[in-house]
Amino acid sequence: MRIRRSDYDAAWKEIVRFLFRPLMLLCFPDIAAQIDWSVAIEFLETELQSIAPRSKSRRRQVDTLVRVRYLNGQLQRILIHLEVQSQPDAEFSMRMFQYFYRLFDTYKSTIVSLAILADADPDYRPEVFELDGSGKKCQFDYHRCKLLDFTDEFLEQSDNPVAKAILAHRIAQRTMQDPNQRKAL
Repeated sequence: MRIRRSDYDAAWKEIVRFLFRPLMLLCFPDIAAQIDWSVAIEFLETELQSIAPRSKSRRRQVDTLVRVRYLNGQLQRILIHLEVQSQPDAEFSMRMFQYFYRLFDTYKSTIVSLAILADADPDYRPEVFELDGSGKKCQFDYHRCKLLDFTDEFLEQSDNPVAKAILAHRIAQRTMQDPNQRKAL
């Protein structure tokens, strides 16, 4: 029997689109607390395609770009770049930097880069991207939420619908090689 590969990215795109506020409250509470939720958020998928870095092996896309306004009284809107990474990738931090500078170059606006690490490897924890040339450095850091850092108990007790999605995601990861076990759950 051939095992079908799970499409985690499509599921996470739906979660981000339809549960953006609960996602932010669970995964990035400090940033969620700064957002003016009375102002409609705007998803910018079509504008996004033109800035995506090109890859010889596959087309890269920024997962989600959202325009929000902060509570601090600024009229400026903040673009939030949210990337959900479901598999370890040695070039992830570099890609986050590429998205950041392309977004900044395009919009000339504040960019908040967020990464949800949805992989199953507890040791995969990408951090800053750094360029070092002639003794001068350019260092790029971004916000990260490692889903494995949430305990199953916390997720089960949470009223946040994204917590339930994370539990379902974990079940899908755990049963990837055993469709019968997945079906039984």
